[in-house]
Amino acid sequence: MFRYLAKHPAGVIVFLFVLFGSVFCMFVYLEKGQKRIQQLYEPKLLMLRVDEVPFPKDGKQPIEVISGAKQL
Repeated sequence: MFRYLAKHPAGVIVFLFVLFGSVFCMFVYLEKGQKRIQQLYEPKLLMLRVDEVPFPKDGKQPIEVISGAKQL
């Protein structure tokens, strides 16, 4: 094998270029996937309504709302 590498140095350079390029692409792809997975952990539900009474996501008591008031 070392004789082959000694006879074809250009092939070694191409092989190393392809190797490092694929490792770089793999890390970029994994980083994108990690960012997508992290978005799943962000809370999406901010308010829950049960019988038209709003409950905060982390609270246990309903929020008092005046009848006819606009909710933001």
